[in-house]
Formats: sequence, C-alpha cells, structure tokens
Amino acid sequence: MTFSMAAQRGWLRSPSALTFLCQEADCGNTLSRVFVVALLYSCVGPNDEKKETALRCIRNRSLAWVLLGLALILPAMTFGQILVKQSKKVDLTPSKAICHGANCKVKVKPLKFRKVSERRNEITDDDGWRLRVGYQANTFTIDQTRTVFPSVPTSYGLQQLSYATATRVGQPVVGVYGVRPAGYRWIPGRWAVAFGAAGQRIHALDFEALLAPRQVRSGDEDFVGAHLGHVVMDDGIIYASVGHKTYAASTSGWNATLVAVNPATGKIIWQSPPLVSNANRFVLVGDVIVSGYGFTSEPDYIYQISARSGAILTRQKVRSGPEDFHLNQLGRLFVRTYDTDYVYQLSR
Repeated sequence: MTFSMAAQRGWLRSPSALTFLCQEADCGNTLSRVFVVALLYSCVGPNDEKKETALRCIRNRSLAWVLLGLALILPAMTFGQILVKQSKKVDLTPSKAICHGANCKVKVKPLKFRKVSERRNEITDDDGWRLRVGYQANTFTIDQTRTVFPSVPTSYGLQQLSYATATRVGQPVVGVYGVRPAGYRWIPGRWAVAFGAAGQRIHALDFEALLAPRQVRSGDEDFVGAHLGHVVMDDGIIYASVGHKTYAASTSGWNATLVAVNPATGKIIWQSPPLVSNANRFVLVGDVIVSGYGFTSEPDYIYQISARSGAILTRQKVRSGPEDFHLNQLGRLFVRTYDTDYVYQLSR
C-alpha cells in the first residue's frame, strides 16, 4: 500500500493531512511508510471526509502502533545479535605481511605465462568481453543468488547480502554481507558466511578488525572505508581480498591485500604484501592465486601469490589496471584490464 493509493481517500487530498503524515514519519523510509499507512487506514473508515477527526484518531493511535512496531523489530534485532555472538572475529590487521604455520616454508613454483594475444579494448565493452571468452562467473549478485542458490539467505541478522561466491561443486557457498551506507548504490562487505548445500551455516566471520585502516592521511578519512572484495572458500580456508577504493597513499601504502583465514577460529593464516589485489576477483589455480592491482597512476601488474604463504611469486606488467580474470578448462587465462584485453596460456 502506498501514499498514492491512500490519497484516493477524500480527506487525504488535503495538503495539511499530507504535511502531518510526513511529519509523523520519514516518508522515504519504507518501514515508517508502512506504519503511517496502517495508521491511516485504521482511522479513516467513516471519517473519509472529516480530515480533522481522522488526524486526531491517528495521533491517538500513534503510540500503540509504535509499540507494535517495536514488538516486531526487537526480536529481529535480538536474533541478529545472537548471530553476531556466534560468529568468529577475524584478527586485527597486522602491520606487515605475515604467515603462520608449517606451510609458510613450502616452496610453491609459479605458473608459466605464455602470452597468446594482447589487444586494446573499448573500455565499456565488458559484456562483449565476457561473451567472447565464455566467461563463467563464480560471483553472484543478489538476484542471481536467489535463483542459483535459493537456500542462501539474503540477510544475516541485520546485515544485507552483497554478493555470493562458489569456487566449484562440493565447496561451500560464501555469502558476503554488510550494511549499505546512506548514498551508496552497493553494499560494502564485512561478514563472510559459508553455507552448506542445504543452506545450513558452516562458518561465519566478522572482518571488522581486519578492515580497519592502520594509518589514514589527514583529510582522507571519508574515502578509506575498506571492504571485502572477492571472497572464496576452498578446502577449508577462506581467501579474501581486502581494501578501499582510493589511492594507496591515503593509508600509507597499505591497501589491496590478500588474506587467508581459518574460518573455524578467525585466525589469520597469512596476509600478503599490499597492493596486489583490487580487481573484481582473483583466480585460485592449485597452490597459486592469480590476482591483479592497478589504480590510475599507480603501477599495474598481474601477480602470482602463494596460496600456502601469501608471498609474491612473480609479477607481470600490464598496460592498465586489471579488472577481471577468467580461466577456462584448457588453461587459458583471459585478463580484462581497464583498456586492454590479454590472453595467456598457463602451464607448470
């Protein structure tokens, strides 16, 4: 029910009635609108043409409806708090690249990259590139998630689903959740929640501490809100890219890292050096993560990162900032950068 539908009732055509209703609640807020319209229709009845009587009725019943609203909202908030308490908090962001455990000493050989082609693109022809390369996404929007993974909830407590990821059949689906700030078109990810095939929650991680910038340049405080970029779970480990969307200098060069986390404990297994991953996604190829970084005048590279330790294995210069990757079953890696498309043949 909307105000435009309600406006067909005679008394609501009065400007004074509309003014009152919008003073009673934020007309742009969906929940408030529901309460106000409910108040309206519980009062108009025989008072259709008696706007003053109807307004008096609304004022008298406002408290009752507010109490009803709280009765509906508070249980949801309590449930959200329960979910929060059951989740694991990821460690504070370390001050440097780190690695814990025996795997840190495991030597990983980088993949061999043989360039097959390089051509300039039209910058805005992303859909055409996806069609040409047979792009298979492992990241799903909210609407796609509802269709492909209907058992994955679109909210987690009071957090909203930003996107979901799935690496391959048999691996958990990861939902990334957050709260949309005022004025944002997208939802910055903060929570990573892994779900089983039946929609049961397996792990839930709160990345708040890891997202907090360690140092912020004066004047840039409003631009360095970090979020979860690409997140996948593979063989019991959650891999995530973490960073903000402005210049690295705003946080003393510490941005766009990759991190591996034990989802059972929230402990960081390793964190890569900075400035290695701000593309839309990275690709996990055995023990190697292929990622990319670039931003305006900052250096543009494709990186190979050890999935065992987070160490940089190699880097390869490209013309502009990497934006996306697609690896097909024949071992061909398609790389989309801002203004150039690359194709590489990968081998061991």
